[in-house]
Amino acid sequence: MKTVVVIGGGSVFKSHEAFLETLKTWTFDPDGAERRDWKRNLQEQLGDGYRVLRPSMPNKLDARYDAWSIWFEKVMEQVEGPVTLVGHSLGGMFLLKYLSHNTVSNKVEALHSVASPYDSDEHGELQAFALPEDLSGVAEQCRVIHLYHSQDDPTVPIGEFDEIVKRLPSTTVHRLNGRGHIRQETFPELEAHIKNTP
Repeated sequence: MKTVVVIGGGSVFKSHEAFLETLKTWTFDPDGAERRDWKRNLQEQLGDGYRVLRPSMPNKLDARYDAWSIWFEKVMEQVEGPVTLVGHSLGGMFLLKYLSHNTVSNKVEALHSVASPYDSDEHGELQAFALPEDLSGVAEQCRVIHLYHSQDDPTVPIGEFDEIVKRLPSTTVHRLNGRGHIRQETFPELEAHIKNTP
């Protein structure tokens, strides 16, 4: 059985006070927990030959890179053999930074980074997650790398995707259209690429 670890997105704030102020403006959505996007549906879409782990990362509403690193290492301790890593939004940014600075003991069959930020003045609060100039550690550990981004992403500008592509030249790049921040119920391209990785 093949293992897929999916790290979802989150929010980051410059300070705890900024987080609390923003929290006051957010609206509680009682149906939000019931929404199913491609991350929740991935196990069903991939089928019985796959084990999909979707760890709940610590305090994803006000994420901290060091806390996510500790938890990710605990998740990886539970994985035997080769693994496919999938990161969406902040989750993809986290995986790219983590793999650029750390070596995982598992063989990474493939990394799929979806709608991931790079970092810019516009997203200054992402400083702890900001990617280094040198992403060679990612390329050295991942046998296959797929980068996905939609041209109309309202959350992460396409220019940030272009910065990641520049720093990972030997990757497969997927420029999508009409997908926004890629939160649809299914993600057929991702599913196909996971299944077709030898």
